[in-house]
Amino acid sequence: MSAPSLSSALDSMKATAIVLILVASTSQADECLGYAGTVRIEGTLSRHTFPEQPGYESIANGDAKATYFFLSPSKPICVAEGSADNNEPAEPSVRRVQLVFASDTRKPYDLLRPSLGKKVSCSGSIYHAISGHHHSPVLLGDAKCIPVQQGVQPEGPASGRSSG
Repeated sequence: MSAPSLSSALDSMKATAIVLILVASTSQADECLGYAGTVRIEGTLSRHTFPEQPGYESIANGDAKATYFFLSPSKPICVAEGSADNNEPAEPSVRRVQLVFASDTRKPYDLLRPSLGKKVSCSGSIYHAISGHHHSPVLLGDAKCIPVQQGVQPEGPASGRSSG
């Protein structure tokens, strides 16, 4: 191959590599949830208890206990970076999401308790952990959850996708 042909071939290969990198990074970003809008996540519902005030270290030594519900997707989810001003960093591999219900009552917990250890579909808004009461990298605020029946797909946007 002559020098001009080799140079031309290399330029073409570089352009192709750049396009492939852009396509790969775009498709990966499309798979991540976002901090804006409403998302739906499907996974297994669990309950965990943690020590809280005053020391956040030991229930046995007098710290208050707090129990929260969590959703564990079948495979880790990613959350795309949002606004740095709003504490919205990228989270590439979230295995557990703490659920935060809009109601201050026990009703959401009571309704979901029979679904512990089972698949549920939850919708809400993603936000990043900011306090000692937050026990996962991101939380699902204003969470609304329903049990997933075997073979029945919940209505709404695809699981793990942002709808807004």
